[in-house]
Amino acid sequence: MMFAAAHSGRITFLDGLRGIAALAVVAHHMSMAVVEELNRYGEHFLHELFGYGALGVDIFFILSGFVIAMTLDRQSVTGRFAACFMIRRSLRLDPPYLCSLALVIAITYASIAIGAQLPTPTLPQLAAHVFYLQNILGYKDLNPVNWTLCLEIQFYLVLVLSLALLRKVFSDSGTAALLQQRSVIIGFAALALVSAAVHGDYIEIPIPHLFIAQWYQFFLGALTYWCRRGYLPHRWVLIYVVVVFGISLSGKPNAGDPVAALTAAMLLTMSTNRVLNSAPLQFLGRISYSLYLIHVPIGWAGIAFIARFVQNDSPWYAISLGLMGVAMSLIAAWMLYFFVEAPSVALSRRVGDKCSARASAAAAVAVPTPVATKSEASSG
Repeated sequence: MMFAAAHSGRITFLDGLRGIAALAVVAHHMSMAVVEELNRYGEHFLHELFGYGALGVDIFFILSGFVIAMTLDRQSVTGRFAACFMIRRSLRLDPPYLCSLALVIAITYASIAIGAQLPTPTLPQLAAHVFYLQNILGYKDLNPVNWTLCLEIQFYLVLVLSLALLRKVFSDSGTAALLQQRSVIIGFAALALVSAAVHGDYIEIPIPHLFIAQWYQFFLGALTYWCRRGYLPHRWVLIYVVVVFGISLSGKPNAGDPVAALTAAMLLTMSTNRVLNSAPLQFLGRISYSLYLIHVPIGWAGIAFIARFVQNDSPWYAISLGLMGVAMSLIAAWMLYFFVEAPSVALSRRVGDKCSARASAAAAVAVPTPVATKSEASSG
């Protein structure tokens, strides 16, 4: 079953899901920005409703696992390739991320200049953010969405290094062949079970904010891709959800796991959808990373600025403020995408292609067997 793709090579179905997830998270945070106004007018249900937008993060974790497994598919994942892969991800993710941090700092100092009581970032805190280590080192996020990026980096490292190690152990360059090894499946399954137990509060880890607590969701995305490719039977996704997600839900009932499971089911069974391929969702999906990074500093600052000068007793006032926050976030996200993210994607591809070609050539010399043609997804 093939995915519907745009002329650019992007997988439009995935972009549509990204768009939904991004818009849900934005709605959640904009409702937080106007919660006092909503509650003042008795609109409690709106804040509660938009609170479910936080489930967009669970969708992102599944999509991330799916896309990274697709990116690594049919690659000779050696140690050299793993290094190339992380360089490529860094070039792809870091420029927009660092720009968003600079924006947060600028807004913080501008707010302080007009009388706001806010803590100023410290140099150690900034350094920790640059390396996605602020949560592990105990620093507060400058941007409340950054915690997920810290986990994403850990996810990438664990999966790519695991595949590199497995290739070395089994002397095989193909993902399909690796997944036929019983010990490989047992190892991945054990890690997923531990992850679900940690998320369900059955196990407590000594170091907080490690990947392990959310790994089971990310890995479901990877497993879904492997099953869709035919490397494993489709029923494995169902078994995984029942067992692994059952452990998580039994210890910590939450709405995120059912949403993640539904997302995996869609990825496994659908290739195209008119709604997901619609122009608005495709636009949101394309700018979703920039939107995710920038909507809190821009939207919240914009809402605070408007509320400072405009007051209204109408119950629609809070809703209007939230909508204006969404609009400002979308405009800023498009600008960040156009001027920073899109160029960083192009640079990532150029550098990554050269680096991967050298890694594949080195692997071919070391192991004189044919290396499969690269089919890395360009969806980012």
